[in-house]
Amino acid sequence: MSTVGRVAFVALDFETTGLVAARDRVVEIGALAFRLERGTDGWVAIEGDTVETLVNPGCPIPAEVSAIHGI
Repeated sequence: MSTVGRVAFVALDFETTGLVAARDRVVEIGALAFRLERGTDGWVAIEGDTVETLVNPGCPIPAEVSAIHGI
């Protein structure tokens, strides 16, 4: 097994009230743990635990942004 096959990874995803970091706020955080295994056609991601939580941004979420992420 190669070194990468023994490493666990975590992917993070943030949903926000917009795209400007200095102004907009986080409304949801998601995380997915995974590891890679070598398959017959290359590397395959094997999913592990997931977590997601809503965050109160303390401000209204613009309708055009809510239409994108559904929050």
